[in-house]
Amino acid sequence: MKIFKQLRSYKSPLTIHFLVYILVVSFLFIGLSSAVQIFRAYDMSTKEKNDRLDFIENQFTASLSESLYNLDEPMTHVQMESILQLKSIARVEITEFRGKKIVKYTAGSPVQQEEEEFVYTLVYQDGPDGPILLGKLYVYIDSSSTLHEIQNRILSIIGINLILLFLIISSLVILIHRLVTRPLLKIVHFSEAMKLEKLNRELVLDRKRRLFPPDEFDQLQEALNAMNRRLSESLEENEKIQTEKKELEEQYLQTQKMESLGRLAGGIAHDLNNLLTPIIGFSELSMEDTGKEKIYIKEINKAGIRAARLVKKLLVFSRKHDTNNEFLNLNSLIRDFYQLLRASIHENIEIILNLDESLKPVYTDMVHIEQILMNLAVNARDAMPDGGILTISTCQTVAGGEDFVTLKVRDTGTGMSGETANLIFEPFYSTKGESGSGLGLSTVYGLVKQHNGEISVSTKLGEGSCFQIIFPLSKEKEDGKEDDLPTYFDRISSTGRKILLVEDDEQVRELNESILRKWGYSVLSCTRGEDAMKQFDSFNPQILLSDVVMPGMSGPELFRACKEKDPGIKAIFMSGFTRSSLQDNDLKETLFLQKPFTLSQLRTRLNSLDI
Repeated sequence: MKIFKQLRSYKSPLTIHFLVYILVVSFLFIGLSSAVQIFRAYDMSTKEKNDRLDFIENQFTASLSESLYNLDEPMTHVQMESILQLKSIARVEITEFRGKKIVKYTAGSPVQQEEEEFVYTLVYQDGPDGPILLGKLYVYIDSSSTLHEIQNRILSIIGINLILLFLIISSLVILIHRLVTRPLLKIVHFSEAMKLEKLNRELVLDRKRRLFPPDEFDQLQEALNAMNRRLSESLEENEKIQTEKKELEEQYLQTQKMESLGRLAGGIAHDLNNLLTPIIGFSELSMEDTGKEKIYIKEINKAGIRAARLVKKLLVFSRKHDTNNEFLNLNSLIRDFYQLLRASIHENIEIILNLDESLKPVYTDMVHIEQILMNLAVNARDAMPDGGILTISTCQTVAGGEDFVTLKVRDTGTGMSGETANLIFEPFYSTKGESGSGLGLSTVYGLVKQHNGEISVSTKLGEGSCFQIIFPLSKEKEDGKEDDLPTYFDRISSTGRKILLVEDDEQVRELNESILRKWGYSVLSCTRGEDAMKQFDSFNPQILLSDVVMPGMSGPELFRACKEKDPGIKAIFMSGFTRSSLQDNDLKETLFLQKPFTLSQLRTRLNSLDI
């Protein structure tokens, strides 16, 4: 009873489920077993009845036939009473045939409703003339007694099975409670009480009295305790991941800001290029015609070219600058870049240039080198908050039979640990906290690799850092570069040549039209591509000089339309954006002018056309 009270207090659904399943299975088993036993009891009763009937037929029919043949009525009655003594025999009757007279003998109880009648023929086999039919024997069996016997057997079977069922269920309930329900309830209570701040708790199932080796519950106990320990160990790791996730989100937002600024810088650079093109072009035209004022015009031209270089830096920042490699002397580039470095570095930092004068030119992009210098200088500045010395040096070395130019940027700042030095070129890795984007040194690494160079750093905490960049020297200029193009306008006569000029910027269009007419070209100037196509057939141009991005029909679309009318027409595209604005693969070989361009560059492109 104690166990049943505990079960009631626990309100264990699992035990109730087990109990229901056991009851259903037990009742099905008992029902099937009882049916089998009842069938066997009925079959046994039927067999006993048949055995009695066979006994009557074998033992009494012959003797009764002889008694009737001898007219021995006392013996006939004695034999009938003997039959009545058999089990379940209710009444016995004999009908004797004596000629035309019928004689009946009766023994037993009166006629009842629930009786079974069995008839036997009485034949005397030893008659003088053969077998003689003497009469019939009627045996009546009481069916109610047989049914009563079967009922008693059924009740006995059911009673015994119910007792067995009760004992089995009671034993199973006790076993289930001790072996299953109680441990599961402890696990449930343990899980319900589990909290992050209490992960160091241990689950104890209190099964010390078990007689068997550890089972699944012991394994589950150990698994839950192990899970608890792992959760406790991973809690700090999860907090660390959340912190890193927050930092990545902040870095992503910073990248989005940088991307927005890049797009803004690219748009500004495009507009500035359109403004600088007429400044540089008209200043070059003025230098040909002006007298004593020529020196002033020349200064204007220099300022325009310097502004064009500044715009290139904007394009680098916007990541829309195409690589424009040329043979450069690093020493000259560093000296020209010194003033900008000086303005970007604190006054308490001394800048020393240690340049090898025998340095050979390097085939590289000036804007990329300036960006590398600026990023490394700013990184050195942040490493020397209290001032120090920034040394930029160059030298030429030979390794493996090949010439190299080495650029070194050294500071006397705080330096870095070995672990930090291994990560500084990773994108978004920064030692400056929220003030750093983590993109400066990764950009330097990418630019150096783009020039087939190598970059390394030597550093120690408290002893400063030295970044060393090695560039390979090109033995000869590459084919197809601008320096290989013809540079003299007189090489090919321009007289009579027709140029279709399409440019939406008014000043750039007027500049190009003035230059081309001065050089002897016949020029048709249009603002839009649609206007140019309307006059194409009447003008029949040989050369198309067009802006790339224009309202309505773009430059590449205009060129394809012109090619349909005249497959032999040549094209030169110009744009304030880079060559990447020509996205069509079939235009890769087309000549391109990056605004702002000089008259010499325009003349070179025109002279390179094979017409």
